[in-house]
This record gives sequence, C-alpha cells and structure tokens, in this order.
Amino acid sequence: KRLNYTCMFIGGGVGVLLLVLVVILLLLPGTTTTTTPMTTTALPFNCMTMDNPDMWSPAKKTYCCAHGGKGCPKPTTPAPTPPPPTPPKPKPPTQPPLPYDCGAGVANWEAGWSDAKKAWCCAHGGQGCTTPKPTQPYDCNAGFSNWQAGWSDGKKEWCCTHAARGCTPVSKLCTLWGDPHVISFDQMDTDKNKAYSFYGDGDFWLVKS
Repeated sequence: KRLNYTCMFIGGGVGVLLLVLVVILLLLPGTTTTTTPMTTTALPFNCMTMDNPDMWSPAKKTYCCAHGGKGCPKPTTPAPTPPPPTPPKPKPPTQPPLPYDCGAGVANWEAGWSDAKKAWCCAHGGQGCTTPKPTQPYDCNAGFSNWQAGWSDGKKEWCCTHAARGCTPVSKLCTLWGDPHVISFDQMDTDKNKAYSFYGDGDFWLVKS
C-alpha cells in the first residue's frame, strides 16, 4: 500500500506554521490599559439653598453672586437731593433820619424853631407854617336875616354851594293824602316815608297867609 506523503507534508507544514504564530504571540509584550480615576472637586458653597440670601455670610454672597447671580447686594436708592436753601429775605431799606423832629417844641415853635425847621416842618407836617391859611371869601352867617336884599350875587352863589344858605327859593308842593299824611312845603323831596302823619280829631292848617 502506498502512502500519500504530500498531504502529510502540507498538514505538517500548516501545523508548524500555526505553532510558530502561537509562540510569536506569546513572546510579544502584552498591552496594558490604565484607568484614570475621575476626580470631582466640591463647590465651596451651595447657592441653590432655599434660605434667605440676606442671611448668608459675606463670602457666600460674593461667590454665589459671581457664579449664580444670587446673593448680590441690592442697589441702594440714592437719597433725594435736598432743595436749595431759601435765600434770606432782603432787609427793607433803612429810612434816613429826619432832619427835624416836628413834635419837639411845637408849643413854642414861633420863637424856638429856626427858619429852616419851620420851612421843613411846614412842608412835611403842616406845622410851623408862617403864612396864614387862606380864609373863606364870605361869612355866610353875617347878614343872613336880610340875605335876599343885602347879599351880592357872588355871596349868594358861594354860600348856597358851600353852606346851603342864600339859595334862590324854588316853588314848593304840599301833598295831603290818607289818614292823613302830609308832605310839607319844607320837605326837600317827595319821599312818602318822610311825610308827616296826623291822627285824631282837630283842625290842621296846611297854608296860612
């Protein structure tokens, strides 16, 4: 019986090759995997707490304001600007002193006052005047009993205007009515409230000549 050496050589060669590969793989240095541990850094402050930020420490307020917008200082409202001070009222101007006291020595002004004081007090107070005051042009009491014949027309006009004397008589009217009521001749108007009233029995003269 004849053996097939070709298959034996091929199979042996393949086996030797596989053995060589296994040896090579065993001799190669193995790969090492390094695991880097994860490190976590703790925050210095917890800014998510529910307490009042006003109660936080200054350091926490500063940190949380910079990193989370919490605990920041509240803006202060500036104080209102005070109004400007009221300027003082100006003092009234002082009056210059009078050159003369017209009340001093007035009882003896004619002999005791100087001419300058007389002139000044006469102009500013009506005292110490040396010129007499103008008199009235007519005396309406003099000759009144016979004014119609004795007075001039000028005196009649002046005294009638200024003293109600010497007036030219005008026609008068006497009115009688009612129980009775009388507006007499000497009443200056016709106001019935000023009329005379007579009551009772008797005789009354209205006109007698």
